[in-house]
Amino acid sequence: MNRILFIKKGKFSNANAKVIRQLNLHFKGHSIEVLDLEAYLNKKPIVLIINIFFTIKEYGLDFLSGKKHKDDIKKVFFCTTFLFKHIKKVLEKKVMPGYYTFTFQTQSMHDCSSPGTPHFVYTDHTALANYHYPDISIKKYEKSPGYIKLEQTVYKNATKVFVFGGQVARSLVDDYQLPKNKIACVGAGYNVQVSSPPADEARYARKEILFVGIEWERKGGPMLVEAFQRILPKHPDAQLTIVGSSPKVTLSNCTVVGRVPLSEVSKYFEQASIFCMPSVREPFGIVYIEAMLYRLPVVALNLGATPDFIQSGVNGLLVENNVEDLANALDQLLQSPSQCQAFGEQGYQIAHKRYSWDYIGDTICSEIKSALPVTHKNEIHRGKQG
Repeated sequence: MNRILFIKKGKFSNANAKVIRQLNLHFKGHSIEVLDLEAYLNKKPIVLIINIFFTIKEYGLDFLSGKKHKDDIKKVFFCTTFLFKHIKKVLEKKVMPGYYTFTFQTQSMHDCSSPGTPHFVYTDHTALANYHYPDISIKKYEKSPGYIKLEQTVYKNATKVFVFGGQVARSLVDDYQLPKNKIACVGAGYNVQVSSPPADEARYARKEILFVGIEWERKGGPMLVEAFQRILPKHPDAQLTIVGSSPKVTLSNCTVVGRVPLSEVSKYFEQASIFCMPSVREPFGIVYIEAMLYRLPVVALNLGATPDFIQSGVNGLLVENNVEDLANALDQLLQSPSQCQAFGEQGYQIAHKRYSWDYIGDTICSEIKSALPVTHKNEIHRGKQG
């Protein structure tokens, strides 16, 4: 029975490959079978056609009223009651009791558990966690009532739920009434390898502010531009570089780079003095961790998972959701290269120690082993000896 079923949908911020590697390292003697729900559905055109009808039925009014836009279609397409129930049936038919040591799914859009088999979930968000963010259009992220009712079974049927951040853990307790002992807040690992030596103070004196994000509005880009405009009179030599997005910004000292290959992003981190992404909705934000690895002080909003790894006054500054506070934080760091350097070094130490995939993998796999039945633990032990 030395088999593990790993269930995913797409890349999941490049986390899937990292988690699979960790499972291979910690469960030697087990073979890992990967089921990609996206690939599976692409081979089932009839299922996709039927799901179009349910997408219209459950979300059509939101699109007609303008509460949701065309770029939201893919997000809700996978969150219908029909698709939820279909995938549940597929997994229950596939996973016979005793065939797999355990099953493991990333993201929590569907219930991939099966009776008689230990099942683990690793997710960055819940549908109801969206209601805990201030000043966002909830309709953009809102799921249908029928879907939300089904979503609760994802967590109820899991042996253990691993989450990226503290806000999601709180949502599981407060919104889904999940017992705390079924939740483990483990974070997520970084996707870059940085071996640069500590930077000198001159790097931070250059006053180079960096933004890296694809979703311009959600990542707080407009707020950052307004804050930067406010500080320019006091810091006329400050520079703002925008990577990942291509907004129409007509502002002096601002360079819009747009999307670049992942391999080219590192040079912008290396040139920067401060990283600022005032995201208004952030389940985790691996880019913050990566900025910390480049020894950058981070300025961000005090919401979502951000307070889990940004300690205000230690490795960056957390501010409330307004332009004035954001501008003041940037001004404070621009005035003090030595503070930027100190924050950057602290951030590097935190990220390097706490957010490597080896650290995350050790935590997740230890929790899995503790939660498995005794018979399964004996099999794992025999696998190690083999």
